[in-house]
Amino acid sequence: MVVVEGGFRDRWHRQVLSRQHGTAGNQCEDSQQDLFGLQRDEFSDVADDSFLHVHGFAGSDAEGSLDLPLDPEQNLEQGSTLSEGSQKRFLEPRPKSRPQSLVSGVTRSLGVKRTADEFASMKVLTVSEVQQLESICLQDELLHHRVIAGHFLFCLMAAARWHDSMHVVSMELSKADHLCLLEAATSKHKSSRTKEQQRELLPFTALGQTLAGENWADSWLSAREDSGSFAWCHFLCSWSEHQGDWADTKMSTAEATFWLRELLEPVVGPDRSAVLTVHGLKATMLSWAAKSMLFTPEEQLALGHHVSSHYKSALIYSRDDQIGLCKKIHDMMDKIKAGTFNPDGSRVQRLLQLTMARAQELQSDDDSDTSSTSTDASSVASSEGEHREQEPSSFRRLDAADIDRDHCFINTRSRVVHLQLLGQQKFWCGRCASSSFRKASMDDLANAAFLRRNLAYDLAGIGTFSVMDLWTQKLFEKMNEAPLANYRSISAEQILSADKALWVKLSNETRGQLQPKTGDPKAFDEQLNFTPTHFVEDAVFTLQPVTLANQLYRAAIVILQLCFALGCLVSIENPGRSWLWPLLALLVHAEYPPLLCNRMAECVRKSAEQMGVFPSLQPRLKELLNLSLGHQTLRHEPLIPEYATVFHTDAPIQHESHKLLSAPFSQGHHSTEQPEETQAPQEHEPKRPRKEFKYGVWHTPEQFLTRAEAVAHPMDDESFLHVATKDAIKKVVGTDLLILATERLATVFNLRKLTNELKCQELALKDTMHPDVKRCTVTKNILLFEHVLKQLDFWDLEVVSLLKQGIPLVGLQAAPKGYREQLVPASITEDELLQSSAWRRKSLMCQSKRFKPEEEAAPLKTTAEEVAKGFLEGPYSEQEISVLLETEDWSLSPRFVLFQGTGGKIRVIDDAKKSAVNAAYSSTVKLQLQDVDYAANMVLFLMSEAAAAGVSGDEWMGKTFDLSKAYKQLAILPAHQQHAVVGFPVSGTWRFYRSISLPFGCTGSVYGFVRVSQAIWYIVTKLLSAISSHYFDDFPTLERAPGCRVLSLAFSAVLDMLGWEHAKEGDKALNFAGAFDLLGVNFNLALTPKGILQ
Repeated sequence: MVVVEGGFRDRWHRQVLSRQHGTAGNQCEDSQQDLFGLQRDEFSDVADDSFLHVHGFAGSDAEGSLDLPLDPEQNLEQGSTLSEGSQKRFLEPRPKSRPQSLVSGVTRSLGVKRTADEFASMKVLTVSEVQQLESICLQDELLHHRVIAGHFLFCLMAAARWHDSMHVVSMELSKADHLCLLEAATSKHKSSRTKEQQRELLPFTALGQTLAGENWADSWLSAREDSGSFAWCHFLCSWSEHQGDWADTKMSTAEATFWLRELLEPVVGPDRSAVLTVHGLKATMLSWAAKSMLFTPEEQLALGHHVSSHYKSALIYSRDDQIGLCKKIHDMMDKIKAGTFNPDGSRVQRLLQLTMARAQELQSDDDSDTSSTSTDASSVASSEGEHREQEPSSFRRLDAADIDRDHCFINTRSRVVHLQLLGQQKFWCGRCASSSFRKASMDDLANAAFLRRNLAYDLAGIGTFSVMDLWTQKLFEKMNEAPLANYRSISAEQILSADKALWVKLSNETRGQLQPKTGDPKAFDEQLNFTPTHFVEDAVFTLQPVTLANQLYRAAIVILQLCFALGCLVSIENPGRSWLWPLLALLVHAEYPPLLCNRMAECVRKSAEQMGVFPSLQPRLKELLNLSLGHQTLRHEPLIPEYATVFHTDAPIQHESHKLLSAPFSQGHHSTEQPEETQAPQEHEPKRPRKEFKYGVWHTPEQFLTRAEAVAHPMDDESFLHVATKDAIKKVVGTDLLILATERLATVFNLRKLTNELKCQELALKDTMHPDVKRCTVTKNILLFEHVLKQLDFWDLEVVSLLKQGIPLVGLQAAPKGYREQLVPASITEDELLQSSAWRRKSLMCQSKRFKPEEEAAPLKTTAEEVAKGFLEGPYSEQEISVLLETEDWSLSPRFVLFQGTGGKIRVIDDAKKSAVNAAYSSTVKLQLQDVDYAANMVLFLMSEAAAAGVSGDEWMGKTFDLSKAYKQLAILPAHQQHAVVGFPVSGTWRFYRSISLPFGCTGSVYGFVRVSQAIWYIVTKLLSAISSHYFDDFPTLERAPGCRVLSLAFSAVLDMLGWEHAKEGDKALNFAGAFDLLGVNFNLALTPKGILQ
């Protein structure tokens, strides 16, 4: 049922009746149109932007409109049953005559011209219409009229889109004298496309006074408060005439357009109101600003919240920058009220107003300029080179103390300062005062002094006038900035002190350099350009501890606000010098005694157990080994409980097997082991007598020995070994050597056949990869790697993407499956890393120490080898690497070398810690490396299985397979190559190289490579039944002596087919032996048949 009441009801009804009684031709023609398309030329002004809003209709969309066509006549007849006072308002959009979004792009591409109707939504309001909205907001008796009209004024004065204003999250009203300012922030706006932009709030500022004497902002906010806006789901909800209250849905653009027309129709008439929409509110402010000639093109863009291509940051929307715009809006409104500016007039009328105003100013200046004609003529003659006889001067230069600032006037256009004669209305130059002059302030005099100094220094060759003028402008911009809350504005004395400090610094930096030569850069220019932000000397640009502390303080402030809102008590455990203490009005310094903490933890534990939750720490192998050696801390549960039982009683008990423990929680903070009251000294007696006692009962010797026998050794727990390792051990121990060798060779043959089948697909995949990634993985059979992992049900299939796309060095990646999650967040973001990279790079280059000749030759040799193998590109200069990466924001990881072992093996390290690349990486898992303890446990499990199978007498041997240049066989994610530049100085000159493969020294390299290494281990363990473990690029492997040769060949063949280079000769390619080295530990398997591992 649809009923239309208000300003459009009768006209809509007439349109329907005229449709029904039209000619046959018209009826035939109209029958092919939609029901709401009747007489578009006459009815489009009514229905084009009017909507029928249906409350409570199940088929309505988010905007409250229907997709089903409605019969107006039928609905009008049904609506007759409603009372006239109810004024139900149902708004339904008819199909618009304008092309929809799916078609508009096509029409533009075909060159279809847009009609004038398409711009109807951008009709700007007139001055009288804005005054009518002000009148409604200030004086209307209906509360919802005042709320809606006030929102229209807010959108107009803030130049805000209606959709953006629906997502306002904060609103603040501030007053100063007769001025009133509204400050708001919206969470959704037209520039919020990315997730990062959606987290930024777009600020709005609007004057609370427009054209009336009173400010409408107070009336609007009061009306909103009386309407209960604090409980609304949206910033402005839809108004329900039927319920006489605000609905739960937000007011759509279409409904707001209907309200705008209804509120203004009594004043402007139906024809004019029919072309008005809320889109014209923002357009009105921008149109007036353009017509007023007060705003520059850049200021008009800022007023409309448009970001040019040069300013991608949302800082252009800062409220401080908008204060200047508000001042110009205030001046524009004053001109409208004074009648000197009429935005509703035609272009020629506005031109006439401008010329008349200019003529009045010139006339006032001409009257005052008449007396100084001769002076001006002589000045011009002198400037043109005409000389006259010099006369002795009857004037003397005045000292600054002799000049009264009240007699200094400044020309508002030329900014020239004039001195007034005492007791006269004339200046010393002979000109008379006019409306173009005003009294000069201290800021004006300081600015004039700076101007004269800049000209003098330019003539002296100390600095360029334009560069020094930039410094002057920066000083006065700082003085004109709006101060922060609880702070004062910057005074003239402060900028003079800052200027003095700058020149003291520059004099120290340029001492002995002030010898200007033609064509040479000025000393001032070079130093000022070197420190554009004018920081103090010895400034540090990356104070990470302070940055982290500030982040912690910001988080603590948010928590404090939340606790205050929830009425929670707050305790801050920080030292007395902490900056958090001043935040609280009442400070209560307290210290938690250990007994209180233990009891609170016990309460939490019992409550959790009652809910079926049993909190416990997952022990690591290292911790369990320490426990077995007696290295046990109090935070671990005891291997054997100290007491057999613990109980509570109301009366004290005297027994040698009972130990009085700490008092219950309700008895306060007594000592943990408190003596009984009858035996306690007077000074140790509690303030209140104990009513409940807690006793622990000691173990008997028999009970303790029984519990001790049940304690298992950490190495006895088979859970430390992976299931794949245990399966391989059982398979090798329980299978005949000949059968096992045949199975391994068959696996190798099948794998080789599968490699040939996937060869063409592998080449096609490589063609789609990034060139740098392809270069690093050219030998890898990635599809074979992926196929085998899927066939073996490997848990971390995402590891394949590391080969296809590269390994990330910064940022946060999703936690892979099969690992224990442990988040170690980054201390800085990637954006912060990029912003500080240039300054950090300069600092690192200045801090480099001098190397010895052998230390300088070592990185040159190893780096040249890496360049030859394609791991690095270079060398480059700093400028060349910036051109190559197309940015100057790239991170430098200084390269240094370590000499390992007695043979002096060179280990190259790229220090990603100094470059802060590691600080920008967030790890999400805990790496469980299969270290020496894992290998030892593997041998112990092997011996137990061999003894159980009756083959304990077999000879066992071991070997470590080693990947060659393992990190260099994986590529960096191409998007992170700007964080993978390495460099080192050679004879004082830095050389830079771009890393193609993983750098050794990055945290991201470690986490990425370990995932790949574990996948390789899983393949060889499952396919070959190899008793193996992995520790980075090492794969320690055990095998019975007769099967060692077959396993060695099969293991090497699998690595070759996967495309992994590994040691096949040299000191890292030793054969299987009874004793072999693993991570610096020698494993001797000679006595394993007797159950002994050395």
